[in-house]
Amino acid sequence: MLISINGAELQVRVSDLTDFDALHFAFVAPQLRVPKRRHYQMRRMLGSINERLWAGHFDLYPETNQILFRHALLLAGQEAVKESCEAVMAFACKSYENYLTSFVLVAGGICNVEAALKSASFGTDGNA
Repeated sequence: MLISINGAELQVRVSDLTDFDALHFAFVAPQLRVPKRRHYQMRRMLGSINERLWAGHFDLYPETNQILFRHALLLAGQEAVKESCEAVMAFACKSYENYLTSFVLVAGGICNVEAALKSASFGTDGNA
């Protein structure tokens, strides 16, 4: 399945992990590749991003040089609930959208990790 976010497409795959009684969601932007010479910097940035996420995580898949967002939805013997699947999809898309510019900047060697992270877009709800 393809989903469009912020001018980019995300490829979404959902797998049934029967051994773990879970659904595994994987999101990848097929057009975004990270050159091997930028893997170290990208991994540094992904580690920093993952510390901020409350669910799921980003990973650099070395076989394809692509950035994945992954999340497992534990079923605990229950059927998957449509609303839970939709929530995972929405969170993953928003997370990818927030950091997409940062990914492009680091993959292209345009700036360092710290500067790229400052470019991440964040929305706020409510009042601070």
